[in-house]
Order: sequence, then structure tokens, then C-alpha cells
Amino acid sequence: MLRLLLCVCCLLLAPLAGAQNYPSKPVRIVVPFAAGSVSDGVARLLAQELSKEMGVQFIVDDKPGANSIIGAEYVANAAPDGYTLLLPSNTALAANLALYKKLPYDPVASFTPIMRIGNYPFVLVVNPKLPVASVPELIAHARARPGKLNFATSNSLSLVAAETFNVLAKTRFVRVPYKANPQALADLMNGQVHMMVADIGTAMTHVKAGKLRALGVTPAKRTRLAPGMASVAESALPGFDFTGWVGLVGPAKLPPEIVTKLHAALTKILQKPELRVAFDRIGTEIAPSKPDEFAAFIKQQIGDWGARVKAAGIEAE
Repeated sequence: MLRLLLCVCCLLLAPLAGAQNYPSKPVRIVVPFAAGSVSDGVARLLAQELSKEMGVQFIVDDKPGANSIIGAEYVANAAPDGYTLLLPSNTALAANLALYKKLPYDPVASFTPIMRIGNYPFVLVVNPKLPVASVPELIAHARARPGKLNFATSNSLSLVAAETFNVLAKTRFVRVPYKANPQALADLMNGQVHMMVADIGTAMTHVKAGKLRALGVTPAKRTRLAPGMASVAESALPGFDFTGWVGLVGPAKLPPEIVTKLHAALTKILQKPELRVAFDRIGTEIAPSKPDEFAAFIKQQIGDWGARVKAAGIEAE
């Protein structure tokens, strides 16, 4: 009887001991997008700094596909021990709930929020050969050719933003879906598609090289990450307002001790001036939050993206 009681006590205390010793082995950060995406860039910066701060290796594991569903589902089903984390965006934890009739995970119940890391604005870009230099010119050009121009989409924000553009501008761009942002940008530069809404960090590199033309940023107001560039809203389409965000979560029931340790480490490294410069370089503005603030933000974003998807006339798949 005593031996049985000791065994039960050991089983009950094992998770607590594991949390106190965390981390004691490599930690995997799952990114639900392909290498070369802004999420991948953020994850690699965080992994490098967290490895130094916490004394174990943090590894980035890209699991793209199905509009981030594959990576999100993988982490939702992982053990809540802190060794498998997810770097989600508005796609996985907000928009997908409105874009799909059935998800293999629950954006709220399947995860433990740790921290909202930051925001990343997008920019409307076109192939340089398209004879337009502004959003009003793009609208006029598209209206004169209904159904003959197309736009690339590679994630929920680019999809909803492009369809919202169609609604507000009364245009008929045809959607061309892609599995990953790099492939979509490549086809845009090659002229196989005409327009795309892409994250600033990736797109502006090609804009500066003359391979793309930027017409406006997607947040309602201008951003310091693209100095001097007007927003789509102020130049032509009031109400057009899209900004991506990224954070860090673990599986549901992640021990509070582990959440606290990860949050403290993130808070410390995000204060480094050199890391802020690196984040600017990939087009992301640092905007950290407490776990409970991030949880409330996710719920608010689910409502916001549901309204956006409905207004854009997108039917759930």
C-alpha cells in the first residue's frame, strides 16, 4: 500500500519537477509557413536569442501547408511540456475559423498563449510592367478589364485583403492561390500574376531591386517601416485596413511555470536594441504582451477576422 502511494505521489509530482527544471533539452518552435516567410524570420531571430538566454537550443521547424493548419494541428496535438511551441499568426488563430467550416484544432481551447510578439504590415505590390503607378490607377485599369487581371494569395491576410479590395474598389481580380509566399512573389515578378498583398519585409527587398512596384501599405495609417508610402485607405479605399501579427503559444494545459519562464525570457530579449533593429529589417514591429492580454487579443481577433471574411463575401471551405 505504501509503495502504491509513493508511486502515485511520484506521478503527481513529475510534471511539477519537469516544469521547475525546464528547459533541459532542445525546444522546437513550429512555424506553420514556409522558409522565407516573415514568420520564419521572426522564429529564427527568437530561436537564436532564446538559445543564449535559456541555455538550450531552440530549433525552428517549418511545417507549411493548408493555410497554416498543418503546423497548428501538429502543436495542438503535442505534449504540453514546453518542448513543442507554435509561432502562430492571425491566419492560424483568427482568420481560419471563418475561412474553414471545420478545423482540426480550436484557436482558443487547443493552445496556451505565451506572448504576442509583434505586428507586421503588408504592402500592395504589382508587376512593374503593369501600367499603373498608384492605387487609383490600378483600380481604373482593373475596372476596364473585368476578370482579366489576377491577384496572388498565399495566406489568410493576402486572401481577405485582396477580396476586400475587389469589394471596395468594385473590381474583378481573379484569385490565384499559392501554398507559400516566396512562390507567389516569384510568379508576380515573372508576370504570371498581376497583383499581390505581401508582407513589407519580403516585398520591399524586391521593390528596391526594381522587380516589383509598391502602390500602398495595407494598414489604415502609414507605417514607419515604409517611410513616405501612403496607405491604400488614404489614397483610394477608406476602410481598407490589414495588419498581420505573430505570437508564441504552446499546447493546451501548458504548466504556468513554463509559461512564466518563456515569457520572462522573451521579455528580456525583446528589449535588446540589436534585436529591434533585426525585427525592423524583416518588417516586424515588436509589440509584446502578457499571456492574458494575448489570450484576450486572440478572441478579439477571431471576431474581427470573421467580420472581414463576411464583408469580403468569402465562403468557408
